[in-house]
Amino acid sequence: MIVADIMTIPNRTLQECELVDDAAALMPASEQNHLLVLRDGRPVGTIAAGDVSPGHGRREQVQAAMQRSTIAFEPTTPLHEALLVMTRNALRAAPVVDMGGALTGLVTLLDAMTATIAASST
Repeated sequence: MIVADIMTIPNRTLQECELVDDAAALMPASEQNHLLVLRDGRPVGTIAAGDVSPGHGRREQVQAAMQRSTIAFEPTTPLHEALLVMTRNALRAAPVVDMGGALTGLVTLLDAMTATIAASST
């Protein structure tokens, strides 16, 4: 199994300069628990539902609350490899990019773990 088999295509992304309030409003509307944060069209991090909880400054910019990541996967990355990298680096989600670095999807730790467990039980 490869990352492309389980990745989701984000229906909404954020820019670093947008507000945490914006992210909080978009998550339920987009039915996503993680949103990718972009700079110049390239992923620079993710923001999760837990990052926009009431304890965070809702008027601050997304870049202050997001999980920064320089780790991204290509669609052809073996899923077990992505799962290992994500757990070792405490990543809840990571972008999926093509060879040129353009965004193609999002893979979450939960989706990777669920798919790995399902595959091992068949």
